[in-house]
Amino acid sequence: MEHGAHRELLPGRRTDTFYEYTACYTYVLDHQDDTVTACCPYSGKTKVDASFGEILVTAEKLKWTIDHGEKALTPERRPTNFLMMYKKNSVRYEPLGVVSA
Repeated sequence: MEHGAHRELLPGRRTDTFYEYTACYTYVLDHQDDTVTACCPYSGKTKVDASFGEILVTAEKLKWTIDHGEKALTPERRPTNFLMMYKKNSVRYEPLGVVSA
């Protein structure tokens, strides 16, 4: 992948607020029965397995992002050497795409 090509992959994800993640978390919890019912015929899982495998995992990932995401994604300053003291180094975390297991 070319340097900077990730900016075209998910242009809308860069502006998501943590309020939107909270709304998504609430939606997942409110509609968990519908989600489990839809997952069971296709995956062959029981409703209990689908609840643990789909709902619980997704809810925990969203909850962690809501609680810690803003701090974890804050740009970090990094030190530089003496000869480059007029430069500033930082690391910015930006979404590159979808990660799945």
